[in-house]
Amino acid sequence: MDGLKICVVNKDTLYMFKDLMTNEIRLSFNDLSVSYCAILETDEGPKRAGIIIGHPDGEELYIDWLFVNKELRGRGVAGALLERMSEAVQNVPEFSGIMAFAGEGEEELRRFLDNRGFLVMSMEGRGQFVTKVSECGLNKALADGASKMCFGLDKIPARAFRGLEMDIEKDSNVSVGVPLPIKAEDYSPLSMAFQLRQDQIEAIVLLKEDNVRIFGEEQSVINVSWAYSRDKSGKSLMVLIACILNMIKKEMGDVILTFASLNEKTMDLGRKLFDDAEFEQLYLAYLSFEE
Repeated sequence: MDGLKICVVNKDTLYMFKDLMTNEIRLSFNDLSVSYCAILETDEGPKRAGIIIGHPDGEELYIDWLFVNKELRGRGVAGALLERMSEAVQNVPEFSGIMAFAGEGEEELRRFLDNRGFLVMSMEGRGQFVTKVSECGLNKALADGASKMCFGLDKIPARAFRGLEMDIEKDSNVSVGVPLPIKAEDYSPLSMAFQLRQDQIEAIVLLKEDNVRIFGEEQSVINVSWAYSRDKSGKSLMVLIACILNMIKKEMGDVILTFASLNEKTMDLGRKLFDDAEFEQLYLAYLSFEE
């Protein structure tokens, strides 16, 4: 496209594009992030056309965010951004390729990646549960009975968090992505922990409030960012979820809840937490630098 410039974005210039991304993407941006923006020179002056953001994970660069101004879609902006990112990292020995994820409702993104040489594959066990509070079968009696043992993160003593973190580090069954250290300020005030004793956390659910893309549409949601229970049967976790749902219903009404499944283990947890909830299958797209 004539007049299109691709420029590097860093932590100092990210604020100029904050309205082109979700809060979660903006807050996760760090010194390791790889990002480029597209600026279109027009008669009215420079116009922000789009942005792409990725992060390194092992030998791959993961695309976290790709956004193009609606008025300029279909004119090669996304392709120019992806090409610039690819050129920047394909000669770096540490990287073997670029990864991206797409949901069931993002056929346009999947076609875009497929047309640019990505291998697009369905990922068994990886996806996103989507439901509403009203559809979760809230056990109000259970929630009311356990309310005295469920606390907001700001009420949990620091030693209880440290004890939980030590146990998690020893537990080989805990899935990847454990958010250590756990800091109350990083999560929604609706996040809670279940305690039988003052110095020990039996279960914990970390929530984040955000705007995310679900089935092709941007929506306000409460996301179950992470959940853990010492009790392998999951009973204490179910009690905690009942308390959280009760509180969300009182304070926010019938909102959308999401939970990302990373493997079969978290898939099973999702089925327990969101029985009969709609599940969005994720697709993995991979572009290899190897010939």
